[in-house]
Amino acid sequence: MSLASNSDQMKIYEIDNILIDLQLREIAYETSIHRPSPEAFSTLIYLIENRERVINIDEFRHSLWHDETISEFEILRNLMKARQAVLDSTTKKLIIYNAEEKGYQFVGEILEIEFQ
Repeated sequence: MSLASNSDQMKIYEIDNILIDLQLREIAYETSIHRPSPEAFSTLIYLIENRERVINIDEFRHSLWHDETISEFEILRNLMKARQAVLDSTTKKLIIYNAEEKGYQFVGEILEIEFQ
């Protein structure tokens, strides 16, 4: 599994004082640095970069795992870990929306910071 990246350009996403560094593949909040699994990080970034629409399980499987044999359970587990990585909780705030029977969509407010 891999997402294309441009090594000449650095990008950071900011969500509610949470910084997501694409080059370092880490998430920083308060005084902590969190390094989610590569699968969870890629899932989160895929949701962010496609936030204008709902992503279904089959699209995750095709786009992130290139149709490898991966169970729906594993995909859902990575979605859960992506949520945890940005402190998302259905009781506190909603950043990754579960569109019942359709898929998932990133709905949080985000600031993109790009520099070279």
